[in-house]
Amino acid sequence: VSMILQLVIAFLLANLLNIEKLRLRKLYKTVLMFPWAMPGYVGILLWKTGMFNTQFGLLNQWMDKLGLTAVKWLSSDVSAFLSCTVVNLWLALPFMIMIMDGALQSIDKSYYESAILDGCSYFGVFFKILLPLLKPAVVTSAILKGVSTYNEYYMANLYLQDKNKYQVVSTSLYVFSGPMGSQYNYICAGVIITIIPALIIFLLCQDQIYSGMAAGAVKE
Repeated sequence: VSMILQLVIAFLLANLLNIEKLRLRKLYKTVLMFPWAMPGYVGILLWKTGMFNTQFGLLNQWMDKLGLTAVKWLSSDVSAFLSCTVVNLWLALPFMIMIMDGALQSIDKSYYESAILDGCSYFGVFFKILLPLLKPAVVTSAILKGVSTYNEYYMANLYLQDKNKYQVVSTSLYVFSGPMGSQYNYICAGVIITIIPALIIFLLCQDQIYSGMAAGAVKE
C-alpha cells in the first residue's frame, strides 16, 4: 500500500515541479526533499512522539478540536500499520520524486506537442506517450522502495508494539536471535527464506532498474 501511494503521489508532485510557470519551484522542491536530509530514525521518532502520541500528539489534538475521540494510534493492528504506512510514505517520497523528476526532464516535450496537435487528448498523451516512457523509472522506484519497505525493521519494531500479534518479516526474523539464538540452522533458514523474494524480483527486473536509474540521472 505504501509503495503504491508513493508512486502515485511522487508522480503527481514531479509533474507539478515540471510546470514551467510554477513559482517558488526551488522552495517547493526543498520542502519535498526535507525528509531525505533528516536521519531516518529521527523522523520515525518525531512522528511517534509528535504526531501519534495519545496524550499530546498533534493528530489527537486536531481530532479533539473537531470533537472526535482520541485514537491510540500504535495500540491496534489497523492504526499501527496505518501509522507505519504514513511515515514510510513521508520518508520515501524524496527519492521517488527525484527519480520521477529526472525521468520527466529526460522526455522531449515535442512528443506532447506533436500528440496534442494530432488531436490526442491529455489522457491519451498520458497513457500512450508519457506512461510508456516512464516505465523504467516507475519499475525502478517500485522495486527499490518495495524492497526497502520489505526490509524495514526499526519502524516496525518501534510502532508495532505487540510483537507477538503484529509482525512483519523483519521483526519475525529477529525473534530467532532470542530463544533460538544458538540454533544457527533455524537462523540461516530464516535468513535465506527472507532473501529469496527480493533476490528473485531483482534478477527478473535488473534491466529495468539500471535503465530507470539512468533515466533519473538527468540534471536540470
